[in-house]
Amino acid sequence: MANLREFRDEDGKLKAFYIRVYRGRCADGKQLPPFTDVFKVPETWSESTARRKARDYAAVFEERCLAGLTVNSNQTLRDYAEYVIELKSSNKEIVHSTEVRYREFTDRIYSEIGHIKLKDLKPQHLNRFYEKLKKDGPVKVTACAKIKLQKIFEKSELGATASAELVSLVANGRKLSRIILGKAAHISASTVSRMLQGEAVQKEKAEVVAIALGYPVDKLFSIQEVREDLSNKTIREFHQFISSVLAVAEKEGLVPFNAAAKASPPKYDYPEAEFYSPEEIKKILAATDQEPIYWRASGQLIIFSGSRRGEILGLRRKDLDFERNRIHICQSLLYTSQRGKYIEEKPKNKKRRYVSIPRRGMQTLKEYLDWRDANGIVPNEKWKDEDLVFINPDGEPYSPDGITDWFAGLSAKYDIPHVHPHGFRHSAASALIFNGVDPVSVAGTLGHASPTTTTKIYSHFFEAAEERNGEIIAKIYGAK
Repeated sequence: MANLREFRDEDGKLKAFYIRVYRGRCADGKQLPPFTDVFKVPETWSESTARRKARDYAAVFEERCLAGLTVNSNQTLRDYAEYVIELKSSNKEIVHSTEVRYREFTDRIYSEIGHIKLKDLKPQHLNRFYEKLKKDGPVKVTACAKIKLQKIFEKSELGATASAELVSLVANGRKLSRIILGKAAHISASTVSRMLQGEAVQKEKAEVVAIALGYPVDKLFSIQEVREDLSNKTIREFHQFISSVLAVAEKEGLVPFNAAAKASPPKYDYPEAEFYSPEEIKKILAATDQEPIYWRASGQLIIFSGSRRGEILGLRRKDLDFERNRIHICQSLLYTSQRGKYIEEKPKNKKRRYVSIPRRGMQTLKEYLDWRDANGIVPNEKWKDEDLVFINPDGEPYSPDGITDWFAGLSAKYDIPHVHPHGFRHSAASALIFNGVDPVSVAGTLGHASPTTTTKIYSHFFEAAEERNGEIIAKIYGAK
């Protein structure tokens, strides 16, 4: 039975009724906080009318409580989101990189709607928030090279505070090249090429080049600030995070429904995936054959497997099956700036899988391991038990960004298209789809959460492949 308690003002006038409904006890025997609500009394009602109406309201409220349809939380969205993040992290439902991504969302969410109580949060609040996000995107700071940079580069004219490495090279008669400047500034040669071609680059990239050459950054580059609209894809990521928080609240009986499920985030159409043609892949492979074995092995595995770079760099020796020419993807390596170290996590979507590799790739991998053993390169104490395959001479893991920069550097060295590791995932997908492999198998190879993800991302591949179905049927039936 619902309990009603009167609330009167200082003049003794009846203003409201506090309603309490017993909620039961939790597993450890402690009594749960009761369901509560407030019934406000209109000024024109008599006390007898107010009591009768309050009892009727309390009866309906109790029924809703027993049916699990009531809202029973004064927690704000901010407080509850923090609880959910901690809950998912401690239960290993999310990996560290996902937690970091969530934290990137919370500042904006908390400042705009974090103060709203869960029970008061409506789809309209979320729709207004999404609209504001779109118009209030991040400020992008870019830099465009001035003519002076091109002249300095062509004449190898260094400033007074240029890096010792460049000073030594120029003193010995070497001219600046994209690769030399890129190494001195710790950026890719392709980024240097873009600078020299007048393309906008990140301000941080311009700063390290200016420091390496020994000039103030504003002498070599024009700095520009532009506020961009936040992409629909990013806004939907905000929406998905909020939805995941409210889904827990709904499950715990704190809200009657997930407000995000009734909101209207902007639509996002997957862009057509960029991929390399078979001819381009052959050129890229030929370029890797001319590179040091430690880059060649990791690079060819990424090309042949279509796996994410972290999944390849997370391989251990026990994950290599040379008899069946396959690798076992069961962890991923990433570098986290928040923790200042490399960490291993389960693959994205927790999809452990075996991936077959052409004999050529496995042979290159074996050559790398023989080279590593012959040179006595072993993991340092921190990684000894893990026995990572790809480690630097100092015993540390390969850097995922280092792999990306190495691939980008191939473009300038061997006159091939700009190369990015993720492009090989799309290339592998296109090769499989155009050769009749079904979405389930493609999803399994790439480690997608479900075949639905695969068909969304590669819908244009499947459409193009399906256009040949009529020709295939005609050929089988002799109806050309």
